[in-house]
Amino acid sequence: MRTVKCAELNLLRSSPSLEAVLQWAERRHKVDRMFVTLYTDRVQGKWKARYPKAEKSTARLFSPFILRVFLARSWPPSDYLRHPHIVCVMRYSPEVRNIMLRTEPKFTGWSNPDGLPEDICLFNARIKLPAFCSAIHDNEGWLIDAQGIEGDFFDTWEATPAAIKRQMQVHNGYAFCRAWPSQRHIAVNGLREFVKAKSAVPPKR
Repeated sequence: MRTVKCAELNLLRSSPSLEAVLQWAERRHKVDRMFVTLYTDRVQGKWKARYPKAEKSTARLFSPFILRVFLARSWPPSDYLRHPHIVCVMRYSPEVRNIMLRTEPKFTGWSNPDGLPEDICLFNARIKLPAFCSAIHDNEGWLIDAQGIEGDFFDTWEATPAAIKRQMQVHNGYAFCRAWPSQRHIAVNGLREFVKAKSAVPPKR
């Protein structure tokens, strides 16, 4: 049975850097999609971004590339059960990579409290596993099919694709996410035009 090498990163360590991971994902996986997240609070029945500056930065930096914005309760590698947060899916390209590195060259700076989106996930829309996913607030990241990249890894292991999907909360829905059942109560400002389905779960990618 085929297994896939995975590598866990402590994002506080300097190697591999954000730049190295982005370039590896382009080279190894031909990634063409990325998503980032905005954590929410419920205000007057609406799910709003907890950090408005992070929402504004997401719109300012990535609006030309964003495909869809929606509420999700789970995405690689996180599951929030009864509390949805905002996921922003976009086209990924070297242009997006350069924007990211100019804005903040370190993983740990990509956090909502610091005014930026977080939980960077990179993937190829035609491949059934992401290339990289992260939980920035825990300073953790994971490389999937981690061939051709060196770094100060926290851990490495091999597992079947099915086991990786279970362990890493990789779902079969749009952008590997488990969408919140109702999209009616999402409240965004600069990202409003990308909320295309008010009541339906986003279609598969």
